[in-house]
Amino acid sequence: MSHLQQKEEGNISETSTLFERVSMDAVYIKAGRWKYQLVARDDFSGWPETVALTRLTENSVSEWFCRYGTLKEVTVDVGVEFGKELQEEVKRA
Repeated sequence: MSHLQQKEEGNISETSTLFERVSMDAVYIKAGRWKYQLVARDDFSGWPETVALTRLTENSVSEWFCRYGTLKEVTVDVGVEFGKELQEEVKRA
């Protein structure tokens, strides 16, 4: 079962496979029509992936996030974009 975990300072990731644990964050940018940059990083390989978004909503984050398939754990901060809708998507995976 997958779960969404709030960010905890100082914890070291102990993963053994790709996409077992992914960390995500969103950053405000102002680049033309894009206003936000969503960043995801696989803790095992260090592989980063980003997407520029015009709106930062739970729906836009969950749509992009689901490209990864089933993840064991996702670490995020306490931003509203990582709210209930995204948690439900993670649980369904």
